[in-house]
Amino acid sequence: MNNMESSSRIQSEEPLHPGDVFMMFATDGKVQATSANGRFFRSFEHFSIHCATALLNQMRPPYGNSFFVHWHFENPASVWAGNENISIYPRRLLQAVRDQGLRPRATRRLYPLLYGIQKGCDTRQMADLYDNPDYLERVRLYEGFNVEERPLSYRGIETDAGVLLFNSTPRGESLYGDYLRFLADHLNHPCMELTYVRTLELLPVETLRSKVNPPVGVLGSGSMEMLGRRPSVYHAERDQLGIYTELRRFDLAPGEANFVRLSRFAEYAFNAPKGGKIRTDLSSEKAAKSLEIIGDIEQSDSKMCNKERERRFPDVSERLARLRTRKKGLVR
Repeated sequence: MNNMESSSRIQSEEPLHPGDVFMMFATDGKVQATSANGRFFRSFEHFSIHCATALLNQMRPPYGNSFFVHWHFENPASVWAGNENISIYPRRLLQAVRDQGLRPRATRRLYPLLYGIQKGCDTRQMADLYDNPDYLERVRLYEGFNVEERPLSYRGIETDAGVLLFNSTPRGESLYGDYLRFLADHLNHPCMELTYVRTLELLPVETLRSKVNPPVGVLGSGSMEMLGRRPSVYHAERDQLGIYTELRRFDLAPGEANFVRLSRFAEYAFNAPKGGKIRTDLSSEKAAKSLEIIGDIEQSDSKMCNKERERRFPDVSERLARLRTRKKGLVR
């Protein structure tokens, strides 16, 4: 990162930001880049966009969907000396973050940044980004087409009961999908007391690694009281997560629309049969209603996709195919 930082030095007359720490993490939690004390980057936005642009210019896919995190130390002198380049000591910074219990001031992800750079737009203003067909197609390019080359990553399912953690291994993917389908199947069950579900992508701390890929079948066994909540030993609390981003949120209140949206996401996100297939255990009336809801959803998706085409932002995606692979990356 030294060359990258030296090429991005700010002018001396611009204000420094003592105590600010910017970090770029790989999906397995390894530090890829660090900047601190406002020495090289004007802001968190400057840091994250610079790293993403450098990645586009220097390397070819696959890219892991890295996390960019902004922390702020109120008393940086307690962690590093004023003339010290603390950026070269990320472990000391992370230990200080843990010791002081700091929460991220801001978090961004690499894929939306890459997409925004290529499309000339601010993806933070796109509420439907994760349902945008063009974005999802671009994500497949960023990930690469060889599944075995994709780096390990983690995600979670949060409900009123806590957060269940899963990794991107075949077993983790299967369990993740099984639990989402479990929630969809029991959405209208009289013992279902959960009210919402969020899907997350995260960097679990070491103490939570033992909770990854829980046996989701036990959540529906035994007594049906507190359906989906037991046993608590498999759940993590939200305040334990540290670094995470939310992808989607679903309402678990009984109702056809909520059922269709959650079950549709669970089935279509995990290579289930395509083509608008409706569950066979629905009555003909409910099946018709489900088709109607799906039609509304797909119509909204189509309108959104057409609006994106009308914007006609410059697209530099072809440059990715022409870039040569370089061994030197962003790791300090």
